[in-house]
Amino acid sequence: MTLLYVEDNEDVRKTMTKILSRYDCRLLVASNGQEALEVIGEEDIDLLLTDYHMPKMNGKDLADILKERFPDLEVLIISAYQADDIGDYEFWVKPLNVSKFRRRIKKFKEDCKQKADL
Repeated sequence: MTLLYVEDNEDVRKTMTKILSRYDCRLLVASNGQEALEVIGEEDIDLLLTDYHMPKMNGKDLADILKERFPDLEVLIISAYQADDIGDYEFWVKPLNVSKFRRRIKKFKEDCKQKADL
């Protein structure tokens, strides 16, 4: 499983990267949407975890671009502010409930494993 994490706030990015690195997955990290597109290159990604409000490109626009390339991509958009225009994407409000978030990532990993076993 490959997870792309995109967050413009350096402190939040460092903290979340530590949390996400505990999972057995390939973790790609970027500080904005533009950089995210460069970081993934030709990689396949399974999960996009992105902040909504970022410079250069917001999280929804990034998700829309990546969904065209990866139709089965799971997307979680996170923001400290309400975002009304996220479409069908899953939305979480900061600050995150870490235990609930960990359960969500664990469930996603289990779902990926089940798909791979089919």
